[in-house]
Amino acid sequence: MKIGSLVSWKSQSQGAWKKKEGRITYIVPAGEMPPVVIRGAWDPATGKAQCFRRNHESYVVTVGKRDYWPRVSALNESPDPEEVS
Repeated sequence: MKIGSLVSWKSQSQGAWKKKEGRITYIVPAGEMPPVVIRGAWDPATGKAQCFRRNHESYVVTVGKRDYWPRVSALNESPDPEEVS
């Protein structure tokens, strides 16, 4: 996967599953945190991370105006309608 790839994944919240689809906007190297603020990953009061760095390359995916840092194992690369002729 690369920056600009269209990906989808399913996430669960309060017992309901939802499919999300967006584009990869950042590649996060192993052992680092994303270069953008990810909701739920940072404590705004302290500015400290509330999640752990990952020991493998991962991706930030933008859906609408929101950035997500989904598990790589949950991502499915989608066919890009812009590339189909």
